Amino acid sequence: MLESRENYLYTIYSLKEQNGVVHSVDVAKELGYSKPSVSRAIGILKESGCIETAKGGAITLTTAGNKAAKEFSAKVDMIQKFLMYTADVDGKVAKEDAVRMAHDIQKKTYQGIVRFVKMVEEQ
Repeated sequence: MLESRENYLYTIYSLKEQNGVVHSVDVAKELGYSKPSVSRAIGILKESGCIETAKGGAITLTTAGNKAAKEFSAKVDMIQKFLMYTADVDGKVAKEDAVRMAHDIQKKTYQGIVRFVKMVEEQ
């Protein structure tokens, strides 16, 4: 569930940044998943202490969930920049690929990407 967990937390984090409030239906729409699948995942995330839900259905990230989402978001942003600099793709394509890559990238590879992006941005 690690990849799925990261996807859900990242999506909740991103939707919160965009809209201020997040509900299960927003997550389902964003990810293209069925409402029952999202409800199941929300329950698992709640049990694991990554999110909380209010009576009105609003989803909020806990401190642990927010930390994990921010870390994943930073990784996605860095890989997205790398792809835009090196693969000559637009931001949308780079972001889609970066989300998939961020799940499985090895630490040493990611560190190399960070060094490259910092070097390019310092010039």
